[in-house]
Amino acid sequence: MGVAIMAMPGAGAASDAGKRVRILDDCDPATFNEALGDPQACVGDGKTTFQELFAELEATGAAKRWVFKPDDFHVDSNEPLHAVSRGGEFHTFSEVADFGGGCVPEINAVLHLTPVHECDDVVQTPDGPVPVHVPLP
Repeated sequence: MGVAIMAMPGAGAASDAGKRVRILDDCDPATFNEALGDPQACVGDGKTTFQELFAELEATGAAKRWVFKPDDFHVDSNEPLHAVSRGGEFHTFSEVADFGGGCVPEINAVLHLTPVHECDDVVQTPDGPVPVHVPLP
């Protein structure tokens, strides 16, 4: 059975037990919120505009100011994971059956990705869209 973890901007855990991942993004609130039609889509103080992000994704297939540190790690089923968001966007971690595109249609479109089936159903929360958990085989 999979698990979803949500990380809100500025959120972090005080405990040092378990694994920790830092979520960094550089969204510019004015352009992100306008483009996404949501005044809470980006609440940080980043400098990368929505247009600059998509131009970078189209040109390179990556966004150098959107990173997870560390970017590769293992968490055992009973081990805590502390997600510390240091950017301005809402993030989720969801276990998926197969690697693929994410749950943000605009990013999938520019990168020509098909969303994983776990993104088929999304629930709108006050903090943003959250994929509905789909148990893995």
